[in-house]
Amino acid sequence: MPRPNQHGHKRLFALIALLPFWLSFASLATAPVANAALLNTGAPRPQDPARKSLAWGPEHAHKVFADVESATDVPAVRRSVDSARKHAYAAAIHYVNAEPGPKNAYSVATRLAKHLLGYAQGLAPAGHDFYVRPDSYTDASSGISHYYIRQLVNGLEVADGDLNINIAPDGKILSFGSSLFAGQAPPPFTNQGVAQSEDAVSEHDLSLRCDKLRAELDSLLFVAQPSSAEYTEEAAANPDWSNKNEAFVRGGVHQFVFDGLANAAPDHAPKRAKVDPQRVLPLQEELHEVCGVPTDDPLLQGADLSSRLSGSLSHLNAKRSLHGPDAIIDPRLALVYFLRQATPDEGLAARLSDPRAAEAEAAQIVTTFEHKLQPHAGKTDSGAQATHTQIEYLHNVPTAKGPVPAQLAYVQTEGEGLNLVWKFQIPLEDNAYEAYADAHRPGSISSVVDWVHSMPRKRVPADKDVPKLGRPEFGRAKLPELGRPDFSRYTPSKPSKKSKKAKSAKDAKPMSHEPVYRVFKWGLNDPTEGKRSNEKGERYEEASPVGWHAVPGKRSPFSSLGADEAVSVDGNNTVYADTRGNNVFAQADPTGNGEWKSSVIKRPRGRESADKSTDMMFNYPYKWRKSEKKHSELPPADYVAAATVQLFVTINEYHDLLYAYGFDEASGNFQEHNFGRGGEGYDGVIAFAQDGAGTDNADFMTPPDGQRGRMRMYVWDQSTPFRDGDFEAGIVIHEYSHGLSTRLTGGPANSGCLGWGESGGMGEGWGDALASIIRRTGAAPHDWPMGSWASNRAKGIRNYPYSTNKTINPETYSYLDHAGYWGVHAIGEVWATMLNEVEEALVLEHGFATHLFPPGKNASATEQAAFFLDEDELASLGKSRVSKRRVPRHGNTLLVQLILDGMKLQPCRPSFFDARDAIVQADKHLTGGQNRCVLWKAFAKRGLGTDASVIGRTPWGGGKRTDGYSVPHDCQSKSE
Repeated sequence: MPRPNQHGHKRLFALIALLPFWLSFASLATAPVANAALLNTGAPRPQDPARKSLAWGPEHAHKVFADVESATDVPAVRRSVDSARKHAYAAAIHYVNAEPGPKNAYSVATRLAKHLLGYAQGLAPAGHDFYVRPDSYTDASSGISHYYIRQLVNGLEVADGDLNINIAPDGKILSFGSSLFAGQAPPPFTNQGVAQSEDAVSEHDLSLRCDKLRAELDSLLFVAQPSSAEYTEEAAANPDWSNKNEAFVRGGVHQFVFDGLANAAPDHAPKRAKVDPQRVLPLQEELHEVCGVPTDDPLLQGADLSSRLSGSLSHLNAKRSLHGPDAIIDPRLALVYFLRQATPDEGLAARLSDPRAAEAEAAQIVTTFEHKLQPHAGKTDSGAQATHTQIEYLHNVPTAKGPVPAQLAYVQTEGEGLNLVWKFQIPLEDNAYEAYADAHRPGSISSVVDWVHSMPRKRVPADKDVPKLGRPEFGRAKLPELGRPDFSRYTPSKPSKKSKKAKSAKDAKPMSHEPVYRVFKWGLNDPTEGKRSNEKGERYEEASPVGWHAVPGKRSPFSSLGADEAVSVDGNNTVYADTRGNNVFAQADPTGNGEWKSSVIKRPRGRESADKSTDMMFNYPYKWRKSEKKHSELPPADYVAAATVQLFVTINEYHDLLYAYGFDEASGNFQEHNFGRGGEGYDGVIAFAQDGAGTDNADFMTPPDGQRGRMRMYVWDQSTPFRDGDFEAGIVIHEYSHGLSTRLTGGPANSGCLGWGESGGMGEGWGDALASIIRRTGAAPHDWPMGSWASNRAKGIRNYPYSTNKTINPETYSYLDHAGYWGVHAIGEVWATMLNEVEEALVLEHGFATHLFPPGKNASATEQAAFFLDEDELASLGKSRVSKRRVPRHGNTLLVQLILDGMKLQPCRPSFFDARDAIVQADKHLTGGQNRCVLWKAFAKRGLGTDASVIGRTPWGGGKRTDGYSVPHDCQSKSE
C-alpha cells in the first residue's frame, strides 16, 4: 500500500492555516454615491424628470469566489494577495471534501460554514452563529445543489455576510463564494446609552422598577377582567362591547401582525378604565424609554410618545437624557432621514432637512410588530433562538406605498468591525429600496439597493430631422382617446390568408379553446424585422403545464372583485379569457397609477376567430406601418389592446424558454402556482403596457421569491408616430432578465446581490446579451444595437452596437475606468460585449441552432439528438463532468445554458472576474471543460484574461483596471 504524500499534506494544512489571516482583510470603505438612473414619470404626475435611484454599499476586500482549482491559471509573476487567498480557500474545499461524515448537501454546507467561521472542536467563536437559508435548493436537471448560508452575530443577521456553496450530486463541494465576517463579534446588543447615563442602575433594580411601572399602569388603565361566563353574557347583551375590546387588545391601528391569533376570541379581554392622562403619560414614557417596551404594547396605547423619539433633538438636548452616544435611534427617525436622501420630491427633501420637521414627520408614523415562533423559518446552527430579530412594521410613512418593515442587523465596515443598522424595505412610487441605515447616527446610510432597474434614456441628436408631436399626454382630459381603453369596441380582424378555413359543415372541426395570438412572432425583435402573424405561442409545455391562461386552484388575487366575465373555473383550474395567467398578469396602465386588480380594468379578451376554429383569438389592430409611411400621428390608445397582447405573449414565451434552461420554480422563477416543484408561489409578473409613469424607458422590480415582480413598459416619443416599447422584444427581454439574474444570483430570497458597481452593471449586461442571442437569425457575425427601433436611433441606446469588430465596438475591461462608464448601464454594455464575443466563439466552434427552444419530453429521439449531444458523443470527448443536465449541441444554445448555470454558481455581489470564472466553471460541470480554452480566449480578447487586474474597486465602478490578454498555459499552444 503506497504511503500518503506527506509533503502534500503539510502544504494543504499550511494553506488552511492561512485562512484566518486572509479572512481578516478589511473591506474597502466607500462613500455613498447616488446613481440617478434615467426614468421619466408621467401623467398625472409631471413627465420627464429622471427617475432618482440610490445604490451603494461596501466593496469587501475579503470577498472571494473559489473552487478546487482556484488561482492555478494566474501567472506566478502576477500572483496577488487575492490569488493566494483563493489557494487557501481551495485547500479548505479539499479539506472539507475529505472529512468523514454525511455527504448530503445540507451536512456538507454546514461543515464548510463552520470551517470558514473558525469553529474549534465544534464550538462557534463567541457571538457567531449561522443558519441555512430555506431558499437553498438542488437543481432538478443538473443534480447540483446551491446552498445559501446567512451569518448571525449576537443573534442579528450580518446583511452582507453571505456564503453560497455549490455541491455536486456526490456531495463534493465544487465552489463557493463568501463575504463572511471573520472578525471578533462586538459586545451583545444593548442600549449602551442607558448604562452610561448618570442615572444608570443595576439590572436587578431596573427590572424591579419596570415591574412596578407595569403593575401601576395596569391598575390605572384596566378594570378587573371578566370571567369567561361574564364575557359571554356581556357580549351577548352588547355585541359592540366585544368588538371594541378586541380592537383594544389587538391595538386598533397598532394591530399586531400575528396571523395565528387573527381569529382568536378575546376570552379574557381587559376593559379600559377611565384614564387620567396627566398621571398616566409620565409612567408610559418611562416604561417606553427606560424599559424598552414597544409602542404597541397595550400599556402604551393612546400615549403620545412623539417627543420621545430615540435620537431626536428632544433627547440629545435633554439635561437628563437616558441616551448616550451609542443609543439606538428610533427606526421611524432613521427611516425619515433616509427618505430625505431618497425622495425625488425636492419640497419634501427640503422640509425633512430641518431636524425638527423630520422629527414631527417621524412622530406621525405608526408601528406594529410581527411576532414569530421561529425567527428564520429554520434553525440556527447552535439551535439558539436569535435575539432582536423582531420585525417592526412602520405605517403612514411619507411617500411610501405600503408598510415598511424594519429590523436590526449588522453591515460590515472598514477594518474588522460591524455597524449596527436598521434594515428597511421601502416601497415607493418608482423605487423599491432595501436600505441599511445606521442605528446610531441619523442620516448615515451604510448600504442601499434599488430593486427597480430601468433602461437608460438616450435622446435623438438635436440635428436629426425627426418630426415631433410633443409628449403623449396619457390620461389627460385634452386627449380623452389616450385614457383607459374600452377593449369591447375592438373587433377581431380577418384571419390570415394562410389560415385554413372549413370548406363546409361536413369538414368543420370542433371549435378549439387553444389560444391564437396576432403578434410579432418569437425571434422578431421589432416591427422592422417582419409582420405580425397568427401564433399559438407555447413552445415548451413543461414550463406551463396548464397553459398561459390558467392558474391551478380556485384562489385568485381577483376573487374579491366579484363577478368577472373573463374568469371561469375548469375543474381545478381558474381560467382567464384575457391576458392573465399563471406567469403574468398583463394590462395597460395609461395613467401610471400601478393599478392591476381593479374591477374597472378591461383587458383584451380572446374571441371567436373568423373561421370559427377557436374561441380564444387575440387579434387587435396595430396600424403602425401605415402611419410610419406618412409620419402621421397614431395615438397609443388606438392599439393598446395589441400592445398588451404582445407584452403578454413575449413574457410567457421568455418565461418558458428560461424554464427550459433551468430558471424553474425551485430557483425562484415567477409563477402564481409552482405545481409542487419547490420555491415560493404567488409571484407571477405584473406587467403594464403603455405605462403612464414615464416615456422612453422601461423598468422591472424584483423582490425576493414569493413576491410579484413588476414590469412597466413605456411609449417612446422620439419619432412620429410614437413607438411603443411593448413591440420591441429586446426591451421586454432585457427587463425580464433583471428578474432572472436577481433571483439566480445569491439565491431566490436575496434581491440585494446586483445593486451597484460591477455586479449592478452585469445585471444590465445579461439582459442585453440574452436579447441579442434571441434575435440572432444565423451563424454569420452581425452587429446588434439595443433599443434602436423604439429610440429611433440606428446605433441604439448604448455607446456602441454589440459587435466582435473592435473598430465598431472597442470596449474592453479597462473601459470601466473611462469617463461616462461609472453607471450600471455603461458597465453592463462592456459585460454584454464580452458575452457577445463568447457567443461568436462558441458558434464558430459548434455551429448555430435556428431555434433556442429545446424539444419537449415527448419529442422523438431524432428531435432530441438534433438539439442535444448524446452520451456517446460526450464520452468520446474524454471529459469528466458532474452535471446531469443534457448538453446543448450548438454554440448559441450552449451559451444560454452556461449563462444561467453561471448565475447559479457565482457569489452575491459578483465582480467581472467572478462571473467569468462562474461561466468557465459551468462549462466544466456541464461538458467536463470541453470549451475552457474557447471561453478564456473570448474573454481575453476584451481584456478579461488571466492577467487582468483591478486596484481600489468602488461601489460605483471606480478603481484602476488593467486589461489582461493572457489565457491559461494549457490554452496557449492551441490554435485560435
